[in-house]
Amino acid sequence: MSGRIILTDGLASGVTVRRWEGLGTIAQVHVHDDHLHETSVSPVWGNPTDEGLRLMPRTPSLAIRQADATWLREILASEPAEVTIHTEVATGWRPIPLLTAKLSSVPDAPYVLLSSHIDSWYYGAMDNGSANATTLEVARLIAENAAALRRGLRVAFWSGHSHGRFAGSAWYADEHWQDLFENCVAHVFVDSTGGVGATVVTEAPVMPQTKRLAAAAVKSVTGEDFDGKRIGRFADQSFYGIGLNSVFGTLSEQEASSSTSTISFKTGGKRAGGLGWWWHTPDDTVDKVDEAFLVRDTQIYLAAVHSLLSIRRLPYDYRPAIDEIASIVKERVAGATQHLDLAGLVEDLEEAQTAIHRFHEALDDHGDGEDENVNRVLVRLSRHLVPLAFHENSRYHRDPAEPLVPVPSLKDLDLLAPLPQDDDMAHAIATRLHRASNWLRHELRAMTALALEAAEEFGRVAGTGRP
Repeated sequence: MSGRIILTDGLASGVTVRRWEGLGTIAQVHVHDDHLHETSVSPVWGNPTDEGLRLMPRTPSLAIRQADATWLREILASEPAEVTIHTEVATGWRPIPLLTAKLSSVPDAPYVLLSSHIDSWYYGAMDNGSANATTLEVARLIAENAAALRRGLRVAFWSGHSHGRFAGSAWYADEHWQDLFENCVAHVFVDSTGGVGATVVTEAPVMPQTKRLAAAAVKSVTGEDFDGKRIGRFADQSFYGIGLNSVFGTLSEQEASSSTSTISFKTGGKRAGGLGWWWHTPDDTVDKVDEAFLVRDTQIYLAAVHSLLSIRRLPYDYRPAIDEIASIVKERVAGATQHLDLAGLVEDLEEAQTAIHRFHEALDDHGDGEDENVNRVLVRLSRHLVPLAFHENSRYHRDPAEPLVPVPSLKDLDLLAPLPQDDDMAHAIATRLHRASNWLRHELRAMTALALEAAEEFGRVAGTGRP
């Protein structure tokens, strides 16, 4: 590959560009469908540090249409071809706009963060003009009944979403880290609402602990049962390290059967097939927004946000979240025992699992009465659990803009497992994962102590006698 230009199918990303650069290519040509879709190829989330600057792409990449790729491949099949690429790169530090607003009838009250990105590719009617309209309408309706709310609302419109790789939300998380950690009870993100043909609303991205909230909102508006899927690293999710519970990224998508021949943003799932062929193209114009679907999506967001703001007890259930962590970690640990003894981690994990289940059983007995201490514990538990499940590095630093797997700090146990026991790289990887396991054990033990103490307190209040 050294010294060559690679012709490859699919969207470019920070992962693909770094892989091809590692193989020595001098440029990449990415083949799209009949439309060219703009995207970012930086692996750095938000403002780069000095280390991040070293990770920035060093070679040019561009996209061509399928028809042009077919023509080019026909030429390459018969003879070598010389290709000239012209690109212009603009990098640098510059101010970008960031609009925020605050709504609270109680000073210094805990709050929900409702956000959407305001920057777009080209006209951007669906992505993200319609979502900005959804955000404004939800905020307007919430403001009309602010006196009845139990929590405050923060509204943010991020710039730098694509062009700065989530620079706006990442800066906000850095600048307001302590306030978010202490007071924010949830992050709700709005993106690409009301798209033409977007009939699938039952597979939106959520966390295990926020799935019940999303399901209730979707059911109340559409009558459909919600399946959901695990949220990843996209949608301005700059708050995993802080430990914010999150619900939604995108919401509605087209049926997969109607999108399989196009490149679009797809978040997985059984039926969901993406945001439409016009995604990130000049064709994302007003005719790509369906008014009825936009109203539907806005009503779903309103239902979710209103619930978070007004419900007596925050609607979080951590049992499926801790069960997911336990299942994944135990499977990875079992495959790498020849390199690393993580029996202590498994014990701590099982104790945390038992504690979380006991905590929720005590809450069930406690009833739904208003108790701010219950809500404080529910928020504090998220500060331990979310980073473990969704964040890889220190909670004060950014993970790279790469695909997210559950419990990412231990994902390389799968890489370690097949290596020979006396391999130098195996020792190095094991050392790194040993340190990561210490972080997990610390968070798990803190989570266990908090859950057991709360379970005992709420059990006494409920008169169950359960420890």
